[in-house]
Amino acid sequence: MLDEWKQYLCMHSEKYPRYMEYFSLFLPTLLPPEEHEFGFKLWFDDFIDMLNWFPVPSTSLLNLLTRLAEDVNGWLY
Repeated sequence: MLDEWKQYLCMHSEKYPRYMEYFSLFLPTLLPPEEHEFGFKLWFDDFIDMLNWFPVPSTSLLNLLTRLAEDVNGWLY
């Protein structure tokens, strides 16, 4: 899913909002610590970098990062 949709993360793409919503809904955030390398660690840095791309980040991006913060509960690194 991440590999297929990552091409639509260009902020100039008309498909960006739709795929950002898909990421927000479907990227895994609730995994045990021993499986973090197969979950959010695959995409976290790219999505954090996106916060610098936009003056106002999309609601979908903020929802995804909020869900991650709630689900990881202190296990980020």
